[in-house]
Amino acid sequence: MKKALAAICIFAVSVSMMTACSVQMTNPTQAATTQTATQATTQATTTEAEEPVQKLQDISNDVTKLWNEVFVEARDYAKTGKSCTGDPLDIDFVIANMDKYYNKVTEDKGYMDSLSDEYSDIKLAFEKLYDKATIIYNNLKEETPVANQPLAYADEIDLFQQYHTYFYDAVNELAYGN
Repeated sequence: MKKALAAICIFAVSVSMMTACSVQMTNPTQAATTQTATQATTQATTTEAEEPVQKLQDISNDVTKLWNEVFVEARDYAKTGKSCTGDPLDIDFVIANMDKYYNKVTEDKGYMDSLSDEYSDIKLAFEKLYDKATIIYNNLKEETPVANQPLAYADEIDLFQQYHTYFYDAVNELAYGN
């Protein structure tokens, strides 16, 4: 038993020494180059995989801001004369600031159009919500909502919400696997 254990120990030490010798025999510049190339490849692969997911999360945030800051406020103001939280709302201020939210989503459209078919369900949801966003935006530009007066395009807002919810959930599933 002691002889077997000693033989295993000698074998392990020999393998360690051969491995150490082979590493020492490698040209230091060559080893550094190999290590750098391996790290760059790993980093590039990780970045390539993470880049669309991160960009999609950013786009989802842009769409959510358009919803929260403009569309839901306009919808609720028309229904109740108040904000979505029941507080007083300056609808003219909302309309005056909506361009920055809509324009950001419009910029995002170019990226969404460039995505591969791997993201077809997310692209479809974005296309649909973008179409509805454009209709709603144009209506809000044409006429500011009036408190307690129904919006002629309320169905468009409801559909935007449906597509936005799907888009948001699909991006989160992609990012977090939920």
